[in-house]
Amino acid sequence: MPIISMKITDLINWKGRDRIRRKEAIVLKEIIDKVHATNRKIRFWNVKDDPQAWNVLRALGADIIGVDNLEMMEAYRSELER
Repeated sequence: MPIISMKITDLINWKGRDRIRRKEAIVLKEIIDKVHATNRKIRFWNVKDDPQAWNVLRALGADIIGVDNLEMMEAYRSELER
C-alpha cells in the first residue's frame, strides 16, 4: 500500500482545537517518520475540520488529511497558496 491511513483518535486524545500536547505531537511525529521511512505516505482521518489542526498535522509531516468540510479545506488551501 502506498498510503497508510490512520484514525487520529485511535492514536491520541487531541481534539484539534487547542494546542497539541508535546507527548501527543511526539507520538504522531514518530508514526509519520516510520511511515515515511518505508517510502509511503500517511493519511490521518477523523481530524477536526479546523485550520489549526491542519497546520499542526502539516508541520509534523502528514501527507494527507481527511476532511468532511471540503469548502473549508479549499479556502484553507487557497490561503496557503497566497
